Amino acid sequence: MKRRMKQILWMVIIIQVILTLFLSLNNGMYGWDESAYILNGMDIADQTPEDARANYIAHERHPMLSWMIAGSLMIGVPMIGIKLISFTFMLLFGWFIYYLAQKYFSHDIGLIALVAYVTNPVLIVSSAKLMTDVQGALLFSLAAYCYYKGISDPKFFLIGGFVAGIAILMRDMNVLLAPIILVMWYVWRNKVKHMYVLGSGVVTLITLLPYFIDNYVRWGNPLFRILAHIEMVNQNIGYSSFALQKYPISWLFFIPEFIGWPISIFAGIYMYQNWQKMKQNDFLRFLPVLFIVPAIIFLIKQKISARLVLIFFVPILLFGAAEIIKKKKLWVWITAILVINGFIFSSFVIYHNISVTEKDAELFSYLQGIEWGFTYKSNKSPPSVYAWHANKHVEFSQEMGGTDFYIYEQPGLWFWRKEVKQKEGYGIAFENTKYIVYKHMPGIELWPKGAR
Repeated sequence: MKRRMKQILWMVIIIQVILTLFLSLNNGMYGWDESAYILNGMDIADQTPEDARANYIAHERHPMLSWMIAGSLMIGVPMIGIKLISFTFMLLFGWFIYYLAQKYFSHDIGLIALVAYVTNPVLIVSSAKLMTDVQGALLFSLAAYCYYKGISDPKFFLIGGFVAGIAILMRDMNVLLAPIILVMWYVWRNKVKHMYVLGSGVVTLITLLPYFIDNYVRWGNPLFRILAHIEMVNQNIGYSSFALQKYPISWLFFIPEFIGWPISIFAGIYMYQNWQKMKQNDFLRFLPVLFIVPAIIFLIKQKISARLVLIFFVPILLFGAAEIIKKKKLWVWITAILVINGFIFSSFVIYHNISVTEKDAELFSYLQGIEWGFTYKSNKSPPSVYAWHANKHVEFSQEMGGTDFYIYEQPGLWFWRKEVKQKEGYGIAFENTKYIVYKHMPGIELWPKGAR
């Protein structure tokens, strides 16, 4: 790769990292899970506010992030520092991908993989939000890599077991590491020391002891969080609703859709063309295992969610970059990655969705000014958003009736906008271009639009 091209790619990486840092610092619209993790951490650190926010303490969530937040609060880390937890893990995950690329492929391949990584919209929004996605994906990939290193140096199986335990504490979906190590045990059965593989499982269970103990103390069942999460998934809680969501086979489309079609297609081409080479190179055999095992499980059971694809980044980005580097018009394909990922543009879209806009602030100020004792429903935003920003307990409902105030959040695009059918006895108490608040006034017909 020419020096000028390298300089441009490093500039792209630096620009996107700065933009993601800006998004992380300006993440103001805390979502359902974010509010729960923050409030869990505040509760553990004995700093829980005595107001509507306390309704959203939810210790059934994965505990590690809440423990990290609690520890940060206990040593006096300000909220601005806590906001950067996901961003910090994004940097570490990027370094890990680049390290693997330059160690097993080349620096140039690492650079291309890093460009596809930092500009990925799913990665950007996950890094800006206080969630477990980036952290969980890094720990998942690191544990699996330790298993690979254990093939030649058995002590890494034990290290991998410890990292796997932390990974599951961060996100219980990382139990997918269990079938991965079993498949690796079979593939490299003539090389691995079986006692170390079994020892890795023992170390993982020991690492998870605080998890089991906490579950037992809180709920009387050491497996409570795992069982609760399985039930939430089965009930479709926490998953956006769209037609293909119920069909796991749709992952064949959504994995490349969320990671990026160019890099995903080239990853497939590389694996197809180098299948014989993979049989002779342990690392090249390890990467398909890291992809294929969880992909098969996803295709059998897992519902569609963009947040889950980060565990596929390492094999797809490395294989994809290794194939792209062979192309004569390299700049064309790198440009295609940047365009499809929405370089710079996607950051502006994400900023609009994660920041408290002027319209949001107007609504929250209005709700904060209403005295306690009323009931609230809303058609869209998670209840925790209103609890955190407006100190009001708001239930989700598509029906206006049976409440004192109904908060109607209009769709974002003007050609989708439509006013909710106003019920008898409700008038418009607040309105801007994003929200309409209907107030129940018994004994009246319909307030005219704009009445207060």
